[in-house]
Amino acid sequence: MFPMSGSAAVAAFGGAFPQVFPPGVVVSEQGSTPRFVYGVLEGRVETVVTTGQRESTVELHGPGSLLGLWSALGDETSPHAVRTCARTRLLVIPVDTLRALYDREPSFAREVTSMIVRQVGRAQAALADQKLRSAAERLARWLAETTQPERLGSWVKLPISKQLLASYIGTTPEHLAKGFIQLKDYGVEVRRKEVLVRDIASLRSFAQLDHATRNAA
Repeated sequence: MFPMSGSAAVAAFGGAFPQVFPPGVVVSEQGSTPRFVYGVLEGRVETVVTTGQRESTVELHGPGSLLGLWSALGDETSPHAVRTCARTRLLVIPVDTLRALYDREPSFAREVTSMIVRQVGRAQAALADQKLRSAAERLARWLAETTQPERLGSWVKLPISKQLLASYIGTTPEHLAKGFIQLKDYGVEVRRKEVLVRDIASLRSFAQLDHATRNAA
């Protein structure tokens, strides 16, 4: 279903239209009744949950993601807000268009259902991380999963800000800084907006990822 170009996406979803948003724009509010589903064509967005004066980034989404599926198909209010992290190009899809396509196209319905299942799986994994791993272990997992093997031993610009990274892994900027210090023994260095990773296997071992995989098997 995704990724696809803007013109192909518009053709696939009648009534949909592409729109460009600058960084920091709240595209949909937490608790709102969904009128649109958003497909990420370019850029990056975050889903954010707020309680009182506190907020947390639930997940980060890049090109190929469809946001708001659960709320749109279940006719529920949105459990989170959607906010752009960078200049982002979204496909804005009316909810009625999505529901009609879901009802009449079995292959589309299967793909959407699979996407929802994957989203739920990621949410469950994130919840397990919060309960079972320290902030440093969560940071190690994120680095292990996002570092490209060909960039090992090289300085690479962080794809997101440290403040956003801290929110995403469920910690504070102060504890994030301490986590980077703790990971020095596992081949990680950081300077300003750049990070250097030498050994993904060490990070996986520190985060107990392989141990978790063996237990799940």
